[in-house]
Amino acid sequence: MLTQKDIGHVVYDDCRFLGLPIYLTDNLPDGEVVSQEEMVKPRVVIRPKFVSNDKTYFNDCTVEVNIVFPDIDGECDPRLSDYYPKALKELDDDKCGRCGVDFYRYHVERHCVEADRDLSCHYANITLLFEILNVRR
Repeated sequence: MLTQKDIGHVVYDDCRFLGLPIYLTDNLPDGEVVSQEEMVKPRVVIRPKFVSNDKTYFNDCTVEVNIVFPDIDGECDPRLSDYYPKALKELDDDKCGRCGVDFYRYHVERHCVEADRDLSCHYANITLLFEILNVRR
């Protein structure tokens, strides 16, 4: 059975094509946040949520992928418009694979661009539905 951490690493590897620093939330010790120096740089933040274990054929997990760009003079960084469609295209190809003995598939469930005025940034939020095959030979 894949864990949250395993799922996070699968998505982490699939987001490397963006060429931005990637933060997997379970890599940060409790209470630690991204440093102030890192907050002013573009980045990808991946947050896998809990994994179900009660489904018949596919257990599932929701994974939030956020592509974050700090604002420029209070406005959205235009580079976000370049990265967002590339990420959608790459992540929404109904990815299938194998991690250890487990087979998985995932696709984009929903997506949007949002602003965070407190952090002075805009981000593309891409929600993935990650499914793990729950059948053994």
